[in-house]
Order: sequence, then C-alpha cells, then structure tokens
Amino acid sequence: MVSASALAPSSALADLLREDEPRDRDDRLRVDFGFSPSAGAALVSSSAVSVAAVVARQLDAYNRQAIDEFVACFAEDVEIVREGSPDAQRGRGTMRKNYAAMFAKFPQNKATVTKRMVVGQHAVDEELVEGRDGPPFRTIAVYTITDGLISHVRFLSVEYA
Repeated sequence: MVSASALAPSSALADLLREDEPRDRDDRLRVDFGFSPSAGAALVSSSAVSVAAVVARQLDAYNRQAIDEFVACFAEDVEIVREGSPDAQRGRGTMRKNYAAMFAKFPQNKATVTKRMVVGQHAVDEELVEGRDGPPFRTIAVYTITDGLISHVRFLSVEYA
C-alpha cells in the first residue's frame, strides 16, 4: 500500500507545479532549458540539460557575434547543412570564415529561440532571425551534440515572419 506522503510531490516538483509558472494555451507547463534551468531540471536527465546548455551557449555567442566563443561550441569536423542547398559547410575553419563574414555584413543579426525541444543528444530549435537584409524569418535548427560539442546542424525551411 502507498502512503499519502509518497504521493505528495517532491519539493522540486511542487516548485515546478506552482500556479504562477508560465503555461501554454493548453495549460501545459512551459519549461525553459536556457542558461539556468528551473527547479524542475531535477526531473530532466543531465544529458538533456548539457545538450541544451551547449546549444544555448552557442546561440548567446552568435547573438553577441563573439566568433571565437561561437566556433568553440562546435566540433572540429562539424557539418552544417541547409535544406535545399546541395553544399554542406564542413569544418570549424570554414565555419569561422563564413560566420565572421556574415557578422561583419550584418552587425544587427540576432536569433531568438521561440521553442526548444531536447531529445537524447539532439536539440531542435525554432528560431526567429532578424537583422539581415529583408524581413525577419523563422527556421528550424536541428543540433546533434557529440562529446559536449555540436557536431552536426541541419537548418530546415525558412519561413518569412
């Protein structure tokens, strides 16, 4: 038989389920896996938090256009693929050159994560990108983390906001 106290939520869970926490339209609790996970992080595997932390760290460096910090989040042999493009960008050196040129051309460039999901060693972000020529656009970025670094990125469909 299970006691009533065994059914009571742990303090971390109770904090997570507070009424004043942000919720989606369907009254589902929103959990942010940004730089400082909430008390509910105890309910999430440490690998999910570390995957989210690597992706959050690279996004922060990207938005500050801190090229050294940005490329340091990626594996030496990283591969970046854009849907609809026949060419993949391979290697940290190529990535550094391409992103440094983009940062110089678009100093106001910023990406905002509107949704993030972490599954195993993968993070899937819906991002809103602003500050380039043309209107803001949305894209999906699928990151694969290997040995604590981003080893593969796939950008899916661009949709203008």
